[in-house]
Amino acid sequence: MYTQGSDHLERLGRERGYADEYGDAAARGLPYISFLGSALFAIFAIFDVLTHSSDEMAWRLGVSLVPATALLAVGLVARTRFVTDQNAPVLAACAGIIGQCAPLATIIHTKYEIDLVYFLLIMAAGGALIFRMRPFLTMMAISVLFFGVSIGLIDASTEDKESWVAALFVGIGLACALFISQRSAVRRYADAESRLSFLAGNDPLTGLLNRNGLENKSSALLALAQREKRSVFAVFIDIDGLSEINNVYGHRAGDLVISEIAAATTRLVRAADLVARWGGDELVIIGVGEGPDPDRVEAVIRADLIVALQNSQIDGSISAGLATLEGDAVSTSALIHLADAQMYERRSLRRSAQKRP
Repeated sequence: MYTQGSDHLERLGRERGYADEYGDAAARGLPYISFLGSALFAIFAIFDVLTHSSDEMAWRLGVSLVPATALLAVGLVARTRFVTDQNAPVLAACAGIIGQCAPLATIIHTKYEIDLVYFLLIMAAGGALIFRMRPFLTMMAISVLFFGVSIGLIDASTEDKESWVAALFVGIGLACALFISQRSAVRRYADAESRLSFLAGNDPLTGLLNRNGLENKSSALLALAQREKRSVFAVFIDIDGLSEINNVYGHRAGDLVISEIAAATTRLVRAADLVARWGGDELVIIGVGEGPDPDRVEAVIRADLIVALQNSQIDGSISAGLATLEGDAVSTSALIHLADAQMYERRSLRRSAQKRP
C-alpha cells in the first residue's frame, strides 16, 4: 500500500513537473515563434503586392498584415511580466489559431484554392506553438471547423474538395507530429533536470540525502528547533569493516550492505527526521528532540540486516554515536562532529571489552 501511494505521488509530481516545463518552454519560445510568424506573414504580404494586380490588393494585404500584426502583438506581450508559465500555453494557442485561420479566410473570401504547401506549413507551425494537450486540441478543432466552412464555400469539383480534405489530414498529421515531438523533448529535458536536481542533493546508491543535501535541509530543521526552544540530536552511524567486505565479497556485496543498512535506518526514524549518507561507510540521522538510544539503533539495524542478508556470512555490524545540543549556536557540523566522536568512543570501549579475557 505504501509503495503504491509513493508511486502515485511520484507520478503526480512528475506530471506537475512536466506541466511546469511545458509552461516554461512556451513562455521562453513564444516570443521568438510569434516574431518569426509575424515576419513570414509580412513577407507574404510583400509577395502578394509584387505578384498580383491591385483589384483585391486591400483584401490580400489584410489577410497577411492582420495576422502579422496580431502575432507581433503576441510576441511583444509574451516578453512582458504579464505572461507566466501558467498562461503562456493559452496565449500560444491563440497565436496558433491566428496563424492557421489567415489562409482559410483567404479561401472564404476568394473561393480560390491557395497554395497547399502554404496551408500545410501553417498547420504544422500550429503544432510547434503548443505545449499542452487541451490548447492544442482546441486549436485543431477551431482550425478544422473553419476549414470545413471554407471548403463548403469553394465552387470546386468533388475531386478538388477531396484533395483539400486530404491536405487537411496531412496538415493535422504534421501538427500532431511536431506537437508530440516537442512534448517528448520537453519531457526528456524535465526528466534530465529532475535527475540532476536529485543527484545534487541525494546519494544515487541509497536514495538518502548526501552531504550537500543534508546541509541544505538541516538548516530549516535547526531553525524550527530554535524557534520552539527544543534540542537537536545527531546519530552518527559507521559500518564496521566495509573495506574488508569489499575485498572479500566484492563491491557489489558492499553496496548491498550499505543499501540494506540505509533502508533499516529509514525505518527506524520518524518522518520529520533527516537521514543522509555522510560518507562511503557513514550515515547520519538529524532530528528534533532527544534522539534514539545508540544501543537500540545498533540492535535494530543489525537485526534487520541479518534478515535482509538471509543469514549469509557477511558481517554488516555497525557502530552508532549520539549527540544532543540546544540553543542558538547549534550547527549541523558541530552536531555531527560530536556524534562522530561519541561513536568512536563507544566502539573503542566495546572492542576493549571484547579483548578482555
